[in-house]
Amino acid sequence: MGKGQHLEKEEAPSMEAEIQEETVEEELDETTQIADMNVEGMPWYRKAKPLYPDSGLPKTEMSKKETFRFAVSATLAGLLVGLIMIGACAIFILFCIYVWFR
Repeated sequence: MGKGQHLEKEEAPSMEAEIQEETVEEELDETTQIADMNVEGMPWYRKAKPLYPDSGLPKTEMSKKETFRFAVSATLAGLLVGLIMIGACAIFILFCIYVWFR
């Protein structure tokens, strides 16, 4: 009777291991790309396709006035963000000097 119980305890984990192996095999995803194996010089190499297909619309360039306004707007936006950061640091320093360290 002692041997029978011992065998039953050994058989149970092996059955569970088989079930786990089956579920792992079913869950494998073969469509996810881990690394790009399209390397130039390999026999299966294919030239890359463009990320975005050509829409067929004519491409327009900005005029000098539009380019200048774009540059000025971007510069002013950057300065505004910088001034806000400097103001926040100044307020924090004043808070430390007059409130926290007293």
